[in-house]
This record gives sequence, structure tokens and C-alpha cells, in this order.
Amino acid sequence: MSTDGAATSIPWLVAATKPHCGSEPASYDIAAAETGHAELQQILRTGRRRGTGRVDGAAPRSGVPSGEEIRPRPHVAVTLRARQQPIPNGGFRVSLPWRAVNGKDAQAIAQLIGLAKREKSERRKWGCPFCGSSDALHAYPGEGAGFGCWAACGADQPRLCRGYSIIDVAAEHWGMGAADTCRRLAGQLGIVYDDAHPPRNRPALIAPVTRPRLVLPSKQEANLAAVRQIPGARLPPALYADLVARLQLTFRGARYLTGRGLDAIAARSYGFRSIDGPSEWKAVGRYLQRTYIREELAAAGFPLDGEPAEERVTLPFNGRLPALLIPFFRRGKLIGIRFRNILPDNPQYKHNRYRNLVAAKPLWPFNADSLRALTVHITEGEIDGETLRQLGETAAGMYSAGVWLDHWTAELAGAAEIVDWHDCRDEKHAGDLGAAALRGRLVGAFGEAWVAQRWRRMITDADPNALHQQGRLAAILRETPWRRGGLADVHVA
Repeated sequence: MSTDGAATSIPWLVAATKPHCGSEPASYDIAAAETGHAELQQILRTGRRRGTGRVDGAAPRSGVPSGEEIRPRPHVAVTLRARQQPIPNGGFRVSLPWRAVNGKDAQAIAQLIGLAKREKSERRKWGCPFCGSSDALHAYPGEGAGFGCWAACGADQPRLCRGYSIIDVAAEHWGMGAADTCRRLAGQLGIVYDDAHPPRNRPALIAPVTRPRLVLPSKQEANLAAVRQIPGARLPPALYADLVARLQLTFRGARYLTGRGLDAIAARSYGFRSIDGPSEWKAVGRYLQRTYIREELAAAGFPLDGEPAEERVTLPFNGRLPALLIPFFRRGKLIGIRFRNILPDNPQYKHNRYRNLVAAKPLWPFNADSLRALTVHITEGEIDGETLRQLGETAAGMYSAGVWLDHWTAELAGAAEIVDWHDCRDEKHAGDLGAAALRGRLVGAFGEAWVAQRWRRMITDADPNALHQQGRLAAILRETPWRRGGLADVHVA
């Protein structure tokens, strides 16, 4: 059979190899050409056309014209124009920002990832998601330094530290692939890359999220499951409500709040309480141990510790420091508590200011109902949130700069204004990273246009509580500077 016969019997081959001169564009059908190209590769490999079962040179079946079923082995070079190939998730291959993500400071990213951390661990030590060690994963200082595990990850060679990048650790902790982890971190950190601005008429790889399932840490989930299996056992909110009802806002606690410029009576009405020192902590421990069973205490974050004959309730600050009890409400119900050391500012207690209960962190921010308001103020800390709340604003206080849980994002869907008060004066840039992470999550959930219209970051020389103590915060709130000019960063003198 001649070459002309091959071209006649394979019409896509003529279109795919049609020469064009000068600037004349190719006019063949890409879909037909690609289908034919696969068919041609099949002929070149096996001498069979897909679906026929015939070999080149074999006699055709009776009644079938020779030009229809038998295909000769062509000896022409076929070149198809390369085009960007779609990938299964509906997007297109792009260059991911591996270097930009891995170049961030590991300590700040560890908080963003949500790695486990023991209360008494050193500042840069975290739980390792690879070997399960509670505090062997070290976050090295400096941008791009990454992590290193000194425990079982290097057990095959003593004194060997196993190194990991930021994406490695996040992928293992979240149970995701490296590429998906890179995209998620880039979105949370506000890193702009090709995927954030896809070509026209192509779907973006960052898809809008709906309302994610609330995922509990494994230990917290196990403790709650143990309580639910016991008939009549009380869940943690009941214990917290009992504790708030029995405690008072003492003189020492009221003095601390007044010194921060807050109304102690209004704080007490909201649910703030205080514990003055070791004797009061001892009384709290005895009451809890006498009133609640082991499983209830563990689920609420007050586990029993010690030998069976000398068991004691584990208390925040080891039951020694005076503390302020901060309540966390959602939809009118007390869902969690946290403690704040109220000793005078001292470098010795710089990293010992706040305490979460053991495996019982609040699952929502301070004053969580404000996330559903039209104007939402987001602060770095509960005291700043309480300051804005007492001034009549709807403000939610996060645990710290790096904490924002996925299920909080959906609560902001109805917001018209989101005012971010992350601290911009932090020498370690934790506030900047926290603000970028929050903005990135909002972009991933609602889109760039939605965020550009609503999200504003306040750039000030002090946090909201310090501005309130200086007598400047009320004037700033009256002026509503976040509504001027449409800029993402609002500078306030």
C-alpha cells in the first residue's frame, strides 16, 4: 500500500502533518489530532489498530474493503504542537512556590501547622509527627533553617539529627501530599504564585472551601469518647460552668483588669474570674478531685497525676501563680476556659503568661459569636478582644498570632468588614506572619476579590489595649479609618 493510501485512510494524519508557511496558523483540530496520535503510536508499537485486532499485512475479512481495516506501518515523522496538559483535579500544571514556603521561619510555621507541644517544653521544641516524640522536633532559628528531630527519627545512628523541611513536617502532620501541602501553606501565608492568578477560562487549583468538619486533636478526641461511653458522665462544659459559678473575680484579679484600663465589673459579668495563689489553687484541685471522676477530669483538661495513693489534679502554672480565668463562649454557652498569669510584668515570666488546659484547648476564639457580625474585629489575644468588646465593638480574640483554625473561616462568610489588629511591632514578625496567614486562608475560602473588598489591617504603634490605656482607641474607633480609601493596610498615627 502506498504512502498516499495511508494518508487517505488516516485523514487526521494529513491534518496533523500539514505544513504551513510563513505566519499562517495551524488550522487542524487538536482533539482529533491527539486522538489520532495515540492511534498512530499503537500502530508503531504493535502493528495493530486499536479495536481491530488485525496485524499489518494480514488478509482482510471478507466483505471489508482493503483501505478500511488494514493500516500500513507509516514511515513518516509526525510532530504535534505541544500544549499545556490538563491534570486530574481540573487545574493546570504550575510552578509551586517550594522555595518561598520552605524559606519561612520554622518556629512561626510550627504554630501555623498546629504541631503538638508540651507545656514545659523549650520554646523551639515541638512534637514530631514522624516518630511521635513529644518534644524532640527542634525548630531551628532563621529563615529556611527548617526542622530537626533528635529522637527516634535518627535512632539507627546515635546522636544523629534527622532534618526535615517545613513542607515535609506539614505534609506528615496534615496527612496530605507535598504539592497540596505547598498550596495550602502558600495560601495561608499569602504567597502569590501562578496558581493564585490562573489563565483566563481555566479553573484555579485553590478551590473555595465550604464548612469544614471540626477536627479534634487525637488525645482530646479520645478523652471525650471515653466520657461519652460512661452513662451520666458530665462533659467539659458542665465542669467549666461549675468552676465559673464557684469562683469569684477577686481583688487581685480586679486590680489587674483595672490596671489594663478595663471595667472589672463588666468583665466579671461576662465571666472572668481569678485565683489569687497556691492556697486557692489547692482548694480548686481538692474540689475537682472530690466532685468529678477520672475520665471527666481528663476530658476537661485537669488529669490526675502521681502515684495511685497520692494522685493530684494537674493544675495550670502547677497551682502556684495567681491567674485570671478567661471564659470562651459560643452561642451563649461556655465551651472552654484559659488562664492568664497576672503577676506584674517580669522577664522571668515572659514565656509563662498563658496556660491552656491539658489536651483541652478551646475550639473557638474568645467571644466567638462576633465572627458572625457584619463588622468583625480580630485581635491577637483575649485582653485586646475584651478591650474592644467593652467599647461596644464585635471583636474575636485569638490565642496568639499563629492560631487560626479552619472551621473558624466559614463563620466570616456574612461579614462586610474584617478589621485585623495583628501586632505589627513584633521583632520576630509573628504578627505579620499571622496577618498574612489569616488573609491567605480567607483568599483560599472566598477569593481575592471578596477579601480585597472586606479585609483591612490596622497598622498602629501599639496594640488595642495599649491604645486604650493611652486614651486613643475610642477616637480611632469613632473615625472608622478602615472605611477610608479602600487600602488593605490602614496606617493610624
